[in-house]
Amino acid sequence: MEVNFLSEADRKFVVDELNKRIKMPVCPFCGSNSYTLIDGANRVVLQDNLMEFNISGKNIPVIIISCSNCGHLDYFAIKAIIPDVDLHSSKEENNNEQ
Repeated sequence: MEVNFLSEADRKFVVDELNKRIKMPVCPFCGSNSYTLIDGANRVVLQDNLMEFNISGKNIPVIIISCSNCGHLDYFAIKAIIPDVDLHSSKEENNNEQ
């Protein structure tokens, strides 16, 4: 199943913003400087109790870049990169607007 969380314009904006804010990322494992923006989003779930796992609690929505050579992943908070992104709209709603 293909997930298009970000429009092509949003993807370009994210890449441009990351390039402005950080030095060219170098993979800490293989030394490559070739990364790919993963299409989709994830959430880092914050836990109040390490003895229980709760997926519906507080979380940080993130975008992910992947080293094109070894697959190492780096995470960035979406709201830090795209402050006005609507995290509650669905792909279907976004497609209907176009």
